[in-house]
Amino acid sequence: MELGPLVAIYPGRPFGRRDILFLWIPGLLGILAPLAYGYWRASYAYASFGPVAAEAWGWPWFLLSGLAAILFVGLLLYRFYLARRFVAVHKKGLRLHFPLRPMLALGWQQISGVSIAIWSEDFLNFTLRQRYKTTLHLTSGKRLQLGDELEDLLELTSRIKASLYPRLLSKMRTAFQAGEWLSFGDLSIQCNA
Repeated sequence: MELGPLVAIYPGRPFGRRDILFLWIPGLLGILAPLAYGYWRASYAYASFGPVAAEAWGWPWFLLSGLAAILFVGLLLYRFYLARRFVAVHKKGLRLHFPLRPMLALGWQQISGVSIAIWSEDFLNFTLRQRYKTTLHLTSGKRLQLGDELEDLLELTSRIKASLYPRLLSKMRTAFQAGEWLSFGDLSIQCNA
Protein backbone atom coordinates (compact mmCIF):
# COMPACT_ATOMS: atom_id res chain seq x y z
CA MET A 1 0.00 0.00 0.00
CA GLU A 2 1.38 3.40 -1.00
CA LEU A 3 1.09 5.79 1.93
CA GLY A 4 2.69 8.85 0.39
CA PRO A 5 5.41 11.04 1.88
CA LEU A 6 6.50 10.65 5.49
CA VAL A 7 5.14 13.29 7.87
CA ALA A 8 6.56 12.19 11.25
CA ILE A 9 7.99 9.20 13.10
CA TYR A 10 7.13 8.39 16.71
CA PRO A 11 9.71 5.94 18.09
CA GLY A 12 9.53 3.79 21.18
CA ARG A 13 10.76 5.33 24.41
CA PRO A 14 14.56 4.95 24.52
CA PHE A 15 16.45 3.76 27.58
CA GLY A 16 16.88 6.50 30.16
CA ARG A 17 17.15 7.34 33.85
CA ARG A 18 13.77 5.81 34.57
CA ASP A 19 15.01 2.44 33.27
CA ILE A 20 18.15 2.66 35.39
CA LEU A 21 16.09 3.45 38.48
CA PHE A 22 13.24 0.97 37.97
CA LEU A 23 14.85 -1.81 35.90
CA TRP A 24 18.64 -2.01 36.16
CA ILE A 25 19.17 -1.24 39.87
CA PRO A 26 16.39 -3.51 41.21
CA GLY A 27 17.28 -6.22 38.70
CA LEU A 28 20.95 -6.29 39.58
CA LEU A 29 20.18 -6.12 43.30
CA GLY A 30 17.75 -9.00 42.89
CA ILE A 31 20.53 -11.07 41.32
CA LEU A 32 23.53 -10.01 43.42
CA ALA A 33 21.91 -9.97 46.89
CA PRO A 34 20.95 -13.69 46.98
CA LEU A 35 24.22 -14.57 45.22
CA ALA A 36 26.30 -12.76 47.86
CA TYR A 37 24.24 -14.17 50.73
CA GLY A 38 24.50 -17.68 49.27
CA TYR A 39 28.25 -17.31 48.92
CA TRP A 40 28.52 -16.12 52.54
CA ARG A 41 26.36 -19.03 53.77
CA ALA A 42 28.32 -21.54 51.72
CA SER A 43 31.72 -20.26 52.85
CA TYR A 44 30.61 -20.25 56.51
CA ALA A 45 29.21 -23.77 56.19
CA TYR A 46 32.36 -24.98 54.42
CA ALA A 47 34.62 -23.56 57.11
CA SER A 48 32.48 -24.89 59.95
CA PHE A 49 30.94 -28.14 58.68
CA GLY A 50 32.56 -29.12 55.39
CA PRO A 51 31.72 -29.22 51.68
CA VAL A 52 28.41 -31.12 51.98
CA ALA A 53 26.99 -28.46 54.32
CA ALA A 54 28.34 -25.71 52.09
CA GLU A 55 26.48 -27.14 49.12
CA ALA A 56 23.27 -27.67 51.10
CA TRP A 57 23.30 -24.19 52.62
CA GLY A 58 24.29 -22.29 49.49
CA TRP A 59 22.34 -23.89 46.63
CA PRO A 60 18.88 -22.39 47.46
CA TRP A 61 20.36 -18.90 47.30
CA PHE A 62 22.26 -19.62 44.11
CA LEU A 63 19.05 -21.01 42.61
CA LEU A 64 17.16 -17.87 43.67
CA SER A 65 19.87 -15.71 42.10
CA GLY A 66 19.68 -17.72 38.86
CA LEU A 67 15.89 -17.37 38.71
CA ALA A 68 16.23 -13.62 39.32
CA ALA A 69 18.78 -13.45 36.47
CA ILE A 70 16.39 -15.24 34.09
CA LEU A 71 13.56 -12.88 35.08
CA PHE A 72 15.82 -9.85 34.67
CA VAL A 73 16.96 -10.94 31.20
CA GLY A 74 13.31 -11.51 30.22
CA LEU A 75 12.33 -8.02 31.39
CA LEU A 76 15.34 -6.54 29.62
CA LEU A 77 14.43 -8.26 26.35
CA TYR A 78 10.84 -7.02 26.68
CA ARG A 79 12.13 -3.46 27.28
CA PHE A 80 14.33 -3.73 24.16
CA TYR A 81 11.25 -4.90 22.23
CA LEU A 82 9.28 -1.83 23.39
CA ALA A 83 12.16 0.52 22.52
CA ARG A 84 12.30 -0.79 18.93
CA ARG A 85 8.64 -0.09 18.17
CA PHE A 86 7.64 2.93 16.13
CA VAL A 87 4.72 4.48 14.31
CA ALA A 88 5.31 6.45 11.12
CA VAL A 89 2.65 8.93 10.04
CA HIS A 90 2.38 9.40 6.28
CA LYS A 91 0.17 11.67 4.24
CA LYS A 92 -2.19 8.80 3.33
CA GLY A 93 -1.98 6.64 6.46
CA LEU A 94 0.12 5.01 9.15
CA ARG A 95 2.91 2.48 9.18
CA LEU A 96 3.27 0.54 12.46
CA HIS A 97 6.41 -1.39 13.27
CA PHE A 98 6.23 -3.89 16.12
CA PRO A 99 9.33 -6.14 16.20
CA LEU A 100 8.68 -9.85 15.68
CA ARG A 101 5.60 -9.02 13.58
CA PRO A 102 5.28 -7.97 9.95
CA MET A 103 5.15 -4.23 9.35
CA LEU A 104 1.56 -3.01 9.24
CA ALA A 105 0.45 -0.30 6.81
CA LEU A 106 -2.95 1.31 7.34
CA GLY A 107 -4.57 3.81 5.02
CA TRP A 108 -6.82 6.44 6.58
CA GLN A 109 -9.81 4.71 4.97
CA GLN A 110 -9.06 1.59 7.07
CA ILE A 111 -9.42 3.46 10.37
CA SER A 112 -12.94 4.17 11.60
CA GLY A 113 -12.13 5.93 14.86
CA VAL A 114 -9.65 6.82 17.59
CA SER A 115 -10.12 6.74 21.34
CA ILE A 116 -7.73 7.61 24.14
CA ALA A 117 -7.64 6.53 27.77
CA ILE A 118 -5.86 8.63 30.39
CA TRP A 119 -5.31 7.54 33.98
CA SER A 120 -2.86 8.28 36.75
CA GLU A 121 -0.85 5.94 38.91
CA ASP A 122 -1.11 7.03 42.52
CA PHE A 123 0.69 5.95 45.65
CA LEU A 124 -0.36 7.28 49.05
CA ASN A 125 -2.31 10.13 47.44
CA PHE A 126 0.71 11.18 45.35
CA THR A 127 0.48 10.97 41.59
CA LEU A 128 3.49 9.03 40.33
CA ARG A 129 2.75 9.49 36.64
CA GLN A 130 0.02 9.78 34.07
CA ARG A 131 -0.50 6.88 31.69
CA TYR A 132 -1.98 7.03 28.20
CA LYS A 133 -3.34 4.44 25.78
CA THR A 134 -4.63 5.20 22.29
CA THR A 135 -6.89 2.72 20.53
CA LEU A 136 -7.28 2.71 16.76
CA HIS A 137 -10.65 1.29 15.73
CA LEU A 138 -10.34 -0.33 12.31
CA THR A 139 -13.12 -0.72 9.76
CA SER A 140 -12.56 -4.50 9.96
CA GLY A 141 -13.76 -4.40 13.58
CA LYS A 142 -10.29 -4.99 15.05
CA ARG A 143 -8.57 -2.66 17.47
CA LEU A 144 -4.92 -1.66 17.70
CA GLN A 145 -3.65 -0.28 20.97
CA LEU A 146 -0.72 2.07 21.26
CA GLY A 147 0.64 2.61 24.75
CA ASP A 148 2.80 5.25 26.33
CA GLU A 149 5.88 3.20 25.50
CA LEU A 150 5.90 5.40 22.39
CA GLU A 151 7.40 8.84 22.69
CA ASP A 152 4.92 11.73 22.37
CA LEU A 153 1.84 9.51 22.27
CA LEU A 154 -0.46 12.50 22.81
CA GLU A 155 1.06 14.34 19.85
CA LEU A 156 0.77 11.18 17.72
CA THR A 157 -2.90 10.85 18.72
CA SER A 158 -3.55 14.49 17.85
CA ARG A 159 -1.87 14.06 14.47
CA ILE A 160 -3.94 10.94 13.75
CA LYS A 161 -7.15 12.75 14.72
CA ALA A 162 -6.24 15.76 12.60
CA SER A 163 -5.75 13.53 9.55
CA LEU A 164 -8.66 11.19 10.19
CA TYR A 165 -11.51 13.37 11.47
CA PRO A 166 -11.98 15.54 8.35
CA ARG A 167 -12.35 12.35 6.28
CA LEU A 168 -14.82 10.86 8.75
CA LEU A 169 -16.79 14.10 9.07
CA SER A 170 -17.69 14.28 5.39
CA LYS A 171 -18.92 10.65 5.40
CA MET A 172 -20.86 11.18 8.62
CA ARG A 173 -22.41 14.41 7.43
CA THR A 174 -23.65 12.72 4.25
CA ALA A 175 -24.99 9.71 6.17
CA PHE A 176 -26.67 11.94 8.77
CA GLN A 177 -28.39 14.06 6.13
CA ALA A 178 -29.58 10.87 4.42
CA GLY A 179 -31.32 9.84 7.67
CA GLU A 180 -28.95 6.98 8.57
CA TRP A 181 -28.04 6.13 12.15
CA LEU A 182 -24.58 7.18 13.31
CA SER A 183 -23.11 5.11 16.14
CA PHE A 184 -20.64 6.48 18.69
CA GLY A 185 -20.10 3.52 20.99
CA ASP A 186 -23.25 3.11 23.09
CA LEU A 187 -24.75 6.32 21.69
CA SER A 188 -26.49 6.41 18.30
CA ILE A 189 -28.04 9.46 16.63
CA GLN A 190 -30.15 10.17 13.58
CA CYS A 191 -31.49 13.43 12.19
CA ASN A 192 -34.91 12.57 13.74
CA ALA A 193 -33.79 10.90 16.99
